[in-house]
Amino acid sequence: MHNNILFISGSFPNVPDGIGDSAKILFDNLIINSSDDKFYLLTTKNDSIIEFIKEKGYENCYYLDDWKLKLKNIKKIKRILKDNPDINIIHFEYPGNCYGRHFMASFLPLVVKNYCFWHKRKIKIHVRLHEFSQARFLRKIAILPILYKSDRIYIPSSTDRNSVKKIISKKKILKTYIGSNIFVDGLYEKDNNDRFVVSYFGLVYKGKGIERLLNLWKILKEKYGDRIYFKIIGEINPDNMNKFSEYHKDILSLIENYGLKNSIEITGYLKDVEVSHEITNSDLSMLLFEDGLTFRRGSFLAYLSHGVPIVTVQGDEDVRHTFNDCSGVFMCNSDEEIINKVEICMNADEDYRSRMRNDNINASKMFDWSNIAKDFLDSYDRIK
Repeated sequence: MHNNILFISGSFPNVPDGIGDSAKILFDNLIINSSDDKFYLLTTKNDSIIEFIKEKGYENCYYLDDWKLKLKNIKKIKRILKDNPDINIIHFEYPGNCYGRHFMASFLPLVVKNYCFWHKRKIKIHVRLHEFSQARFLRKIAILPILYKSDRIYIPSSTDRNSVKKIISKKKILKTYIGSNIFVDGLYEKDNNDRFVVSYFGLVYKGKGIERLLNLWKILKEKYGDRIYFKIIGEINPDNMNKFSEYHKDILSLIENYGLKNSIEITGYLKDVEVSHEITNSDLSMLLFEDGLTFRRGSFLAYLSHGVPIVTVQGDEDVRHTFNDCSGVFMCNSDEEIINKVEICMNADEDYRSRMRNDNINASKMFDWSNIAKDFLDSYDRIK
């Protein structure tokens, strides 16, 4: 079946937004795995995004200046549909930082359905929803029009799927996966280093369990001294004047108060290949998400694909089922258990280290972007 697909994502590279990176990788794999379909792209008019798209040579691209719910934007979307009468599928990524706190994205499915009604068009709307249950109240309200007016909702987290099933028909909801945005640089090998390197990779903001992480690092440092070293693969910069600035200031103060200033390396923002190198140089990762581990956690998948053991919190039902027998993933219930698992990894022999690495790499294969894209393409054809 030949489809003409309008792929919509507010965020797209080079905006430092995990959802934007993920959207780009999925978009590329949809194109690679489809020989007959035609693709269009709608994203945000942002200098970094436009420069990236020109550099990569994408065709059939459209931009919105912003995502405010205003007549200009509604007319622009309708104009795109009018100028391209072959579009029969919309793939919609939500949320993303570039949407801001505006409501155009929320009502986009309604705008499309309204256009289809008056112009006798048939366009199916497929939404990949990255969050719901943990979203703040206003975000949930913003998501409701998307849920009601879209034809299919694809959700990675079982917790989010269960929440959404209470609101709309279960038939509209499908399970999906995300893959890692950080690809393994096979040309790079781990540095020889006697220290046991424990790292955290990802954005630093509330909800990531950073305060708990630093407290446990303080305990480990007091017990093991120079044998252990910590690394935050990400940016902590209170001078950025963004929404994380005050929180970053608090985290730096906490590091100082815990006496960890000389024991933690903060890499700052890195290119993907550099992130891969830092992950490769980690002996262990610690990811203590306050809302639990789900399949939408890109940092978890990045460590998994690099074969790095992961000490983390309990996961949702999908995660627990998938990693129940994986030796390199430790889902813990308490601080004491977390410390215990870190010590097990520190004292592991080469055979156990090799088993953890291989188990994680093998488990990561189910999150292959090519297979994820094929599932979407198959779903577009099945759902008419």
